[in-house]
Amino acid sequence: MRAQPILLSAALFLALFGLSCLFVPATLLARVGTMPQWPALTGVQLLGSIFLGFAALNWFSRRTPAGGIYSRPLVVGNFMHFGCGAMVCAKSLMRPHDSLWLTFLTLTIIYAVFAIAFGALLFGKQSSKTDKQ
Repeated sequence: MRAQPILLSAALFLALFGLSCLFVPATLLARVGTMPQWPALTGVQLLGSIFLGFAALNWFSRRTPAGGIYSRPLVVGNFMHFGCGAMVCAKSLMRPHDSLWLTFLTLTIIYAVFAIAFGALLFGKQSSKTDKQ
C-alpha cells in the first residue's frame, strides 16, 4: 500500500481540523453546547495546535517510504491517534444527541478509515523499492 496518498489526505484533514480549533474555538464550543469561556477556549486551541503539528509531520513525511520498518514511529503515531479517535467518536454515538449525532457519525467514519489505512501501512507488507533489494 502506498503511503503518500494516506499521509497527504491525513495532513489535509488534520490541518483543516486544527485551523478550525485554533481560529474559531468559540464557534466549535457553541456548536457542541459548551459555554465558550477561557479554560475551554484555551483547551480547544491547544488541541488545534496538536492537530496542526500532526498535519505538518504528515505533510513533510509524505514522500518518505512509510510502513514496514520505514518511518515506523510516524505510522504508529497516526495509527494510535486515528484508532483511539475512532473508538472515542464511536462511543459518543451511543449517547442520545439530537443535532450532533450526524457530526459524530461523520467523524467516526473519517477516523475509522484513517485508522484502517494506517493499520494497513503498519501491519501490511512494505512495497517500496528498497524492500526488494
